[in-house]
Amino acid sequence: MRALFFLALSACVSPLPEPFVVTDLRIVALVAEPPEAAPGTDVTLHVYFAHPATDAPLVRIGRCEDVQDFTCETETELARGVAEPVGEELSHFAFVYRLAADTPEGNAVLLAHGVSADQHIDGLKRIVVSKGPRARNQNPVLKDVYVLGGGELLGGVATPPAFVRNTEYQALPVYDAETLEPYVITFDDGTQMFTLEEPFFSWSCTGACTFDTPLSYSFQSVRMTPKAPSDRFSLYVVMRDGRGGVAFLTLQSTLE
Repeated sequence: MRALFFLALSACVSPLPEPFVVTDLRIVALVAEPPEAAPGTDVTLHVYFAHPATDAPLVRIGRCEDVQDFTCETETELARGVAEPVGEELSHFAFVYRLAADTPEGNAVLLAHGVSADQHIDGLKRIVVSKGPRARNQNPVLKDVYVLGGGELLGGVATPPAFVRNTEYQALPVYDAETLEPYVITFDDGTQMFTLEEPFFSWSCTGACTFDTPLSYSFQSVRMTPKAPSDRFSLYVVMRDGRGGVAFLTLQSTLE
């Protein structure tokens, strides 16, 4: 059994100066809870939209019947609604999807489509469908994001520091290592390898900023420098476990 995950984005907006800088409507995370499920059970899709220059988007959720080159060729609409604001420039939309009892093993693909003003964006999320006994496969738990400056801990998600423009900080993801699960990889020749999920993290921010790397691993920190012209600054981090499991946190603060 293999767990597959992908997030494909396309937007009708001006090209971003850097892929990790969010200036317009963007899906910053798609989380399926749980990431792997049996036919006849429920999966909740969580969609997180960043929208620093627009209002919370209108949302459409659909089921993809045919995916070609990261594009949903045939879609069956499942729901419509409006994303709920989470802070000033982040919104969330949740949808409960019941896998049909006759869903075959493999992957079910859901489409999330957001529209705000003249901007729109799509995201695709694969849900692993498996029958019978299977290895535990749950989302990891991302607990906090520590911000350090000058060798000192300045704050986290609950108590974010006020950032100073053009000043370098370190951001460190804090997660529950016990939520990383063992699993078995089966190769084409039938041999098996026992291994443990290994987390990796993707980083992005609103307005303008620089990272020494927008992708980090395990307990590795990243160096970032906020440069946004506005007085708000948001930092987004997505944790993935390589088996479809995803966790998401945002740190929202002011910029001086």
